[in-house]
Amino acid sequence: MSEPEARVPEDWGKAKGACRRSDGPVLPGVIVYKMGEVRRAARWPSAQGCIVRSGLRTVDSKTAGGTRGRGNVPDVRYVFSVDGVQSGRSDGKTSTP
Repeated sequence: MSEPEARVPEDWGKAKGACRRSDGPVLPGVIVYKMGEVRRAARWPSAQGCIVRSGLRTVDSKTAGGTRGRGNVPDVRYVFSVDGVQSGRSDGKTSTP
C-alpha cells in the first residue's frame, strides 16, 4: 500500500502576514535574537524572595488615538535579600526600606 501524496495548497506563499515566503529571513533573525536574550538571562544572579501581597490593580489608560480605557494590571509586592541587604519591589520600582 502506497502512502498518500502530500499536496501543497495552490495559494501557498500568498498568505498575508508574517508567514509569507518573502519574509523568510526575518524569522531566523528573530529566533537568533531571542536565543541570545535567553542566554543572557540565564546568567542573571538569583535570590530567594517572599511575596508579601498580590492582587490586581485597576488603571486608566489612553491610547495614541486618544481613546480612554480601564483595565487591570498585576500588583505584586515582594521582598528579597542580597548580601544581607533586604529590598522590596512593587509596581516595577525598586525600594529599599
